[in-house]
Amino acid sequence: TDIANASGAKRSLVQYYFPKKENLIYIYINKALDLASEMVEGNPFVTDPIKKLHLIGYLEYMALYKDNLADHLIKDILQDRDNTQMAIDRVVEWSIRYLGSEDEAYNRQLAEALTYAVGGGCELIYRHVVKGEVDQHSPKEIAERSIQIMDFLMGRQPHVFNLDNQELEQWVKEKVRIMNKRMYL
Repeated sequence: TDIANASGAKRSLVQYYFPKKENLIYIYINKALDLASEMVEGNPFVTDPIKKLHLIGYLEYMALYKDNLADHLIKDILQDRDNTQMAIDRVVEWSIRYLGSEDEAYNRQLAEALTYAVGGGCELIYRHVVKGEVDQHSPKEIAERSIQIMDFLMGRQPHVFNLDNQELEQWVKEKVRIMNKRMYL
């Protein structure tokens, strides 16, 4: 009902296309990841596949964070732990497919690292968005910590995008603006 009200659609229409909220979450997460991936391709800042994945995650997170139309859906994802786990699992599956490795051991390591990084990020977002603990961490800090956790668990040298770099920050803002416009097309 909240999602129908927020979208301006009738409840019956939303339930017709998305009989289960899980379907809506699945499609929403996929669309956000696909759009972020599209934005990152040809990006002048990143060429390493894992760093591209980090940037995709950062764009996806910032787009979701600034998507007022999806506020109720995002809160539903964060407040219901089953929905949170489903969203995390979807990000992990999508990411493994995106990187396209045939190495099962690598994929297991990546899945574990992503689960911890995205799960921890979801918890921090939950505290920030749902509980209103605004003094905890900024959206940028949450994204940076998730990236560092993933790098550490992958045995990589933890890095942080220089998100204070004006050129990169402008690029991210522009891509987030485009993503938010295209989420509902």
